[in-house]
Amino acid sequence: MTAVPERLRVWSLRVALGAGLVLLAFALLESWNDVRTYGGVDLRDKVVFARLLWAGQDPYFAEMRADWPETLIDPYYNTDPIRISVPPTAILPYVPLCNLPYGTQRLIYFALDWAALLGASLLLAHLLRPNRGRGLFLLLALYFFATSYFWRLHVERGQYYGPLLFVLALAAWLLLKADRPRAAGVLLGLSAAVRPTLVVVPLLCWLLKRRAAAGFAAGALALALLASLPLGGVQAWTNYAKAVKLWELQFVDPAAVPKREVSPLPMIVEGTDFRDYLPGKTTNTAVMSQLADLKEFGLPASCIRYAGWLCKALAAGLAAFVFLRAVRGRQGPRAHRGVLALAVLLAFNLDYLLAPMRAGYVDVLLLLPIALLLPWFCSAKVHRGYLLVLLAGLLIGRILNDELGTYYRSYLVMLSLDALALMVLLRCRRVFSPSKP
Repeated sequence: MTAVPERLRVWSLRVALGAGLVLLAFALLESWNDVRTYGGVDLRDKVVFARLLWAGQDPYFAEMRADWPETLIDPYYNTDPIRISVPPTAILPYVPLCNLPYGTQRLIYFALDWAALLGASLLLAHLLRPNRGRGLFLLLALYFFATSYFWRLHVERGQYYGPLLFVLALAAWLLLKADRPRAAGVLLGLSAAVRPTLVVVPLLCWLLKRRAAAGFAAGALALALLASLPLGGVQAWTNYAKAVKLWELQFVDPAAVPKREVSPLPMIVEGTDFRDYLPGKTTNTAVMSQLADLKEFGLPASCIRYAGWLCKALAAGLAAFVFLRAVRGRQGPRAHRGVLALAVLLAFNLDYLLAPMRAGYVDVLLLLPIALLLPWFCSAKVHRGYLLVLLAGLLIGRILNDELGTYYRSYLVMLSLDALALMVLLRCRRVFSPSKP
């Protein structure tokens, strides 16, 4: 009697995966057309910043002019008070290829983006058992990530979150499947060099006595910091700190941002036209951006600035709570999955609270905690409401496909992940015991 439903379940899964692969093929063709049509405005600034660093110039506050060499011109550099606010270590991966023609780099990073997403999806699926969520995860990855508009926008813009997801997924696979904590630690450290909030991942691993992974992560992070010094020196990091403050000020009190004299820059450089780009259909989901919207109700900038400090205090309190609770519930040496899920979720929550800018395409990183927590979502001991909230966020975001959809996808998915993590963290004496779900 049970064989027929099981065969039906397997057949239905195969049909759904087959249809998803067809949609994936169309998404690839559409993305390829985007790369040929649009210039990749976010890739351009990183390539130019890498070239400026390689040339020993300041990439954050350069006085870019139209008479500069085309290879050092970012057409949108003078459109914002600060064009980019990532650390110098996030620019280092672009340095090895920075002197290639821009068109060649555009094609290379297009291929890397898609290879990274598909590779990360397969690695994360391999962390799940076939009867404990692997099929469901592949469906989520296909229908709500790989074929979504926000991923199409990510590739068209030329962002780096796809490769970052792959590095994190490979670290998770090395830690959970291959039992290679040192190699995983190296990748976690390099990820923290690119996305500073991820530094809490090796820190939490250290507190939970995952000393090999944490130690190698610290070493890799230190090496990345040292590698950035020959290019930009300490001055690059000083300017990065100034850039972050100006980014925050731009959202809290734009009138207080210092004005600078700028000259118009050509919109066609290195044979690439940057005048047009794919419609955004996304929004800034950072909490600081939501606070800035309170200005429409007459709230003074000083109050919004205090609210920003309150967000930072909440971030510190959240980190302290998770660290203390995790230390109290120390677990056995093989319970890595819960540690990694808890640490990654903490880092992503800090992104919402601390970063002045969090675009909708950053949500591709949510594939990692979804994969790590999916066994608990599918567990009979966990209320199905958690999974329903997760699916509702993904489905609404896919249907609406606009700013409102970005809000629903981002916040509902994080709500379900946070609620499930908090429930397990408070209920279990051991932190996320992997044998339970």
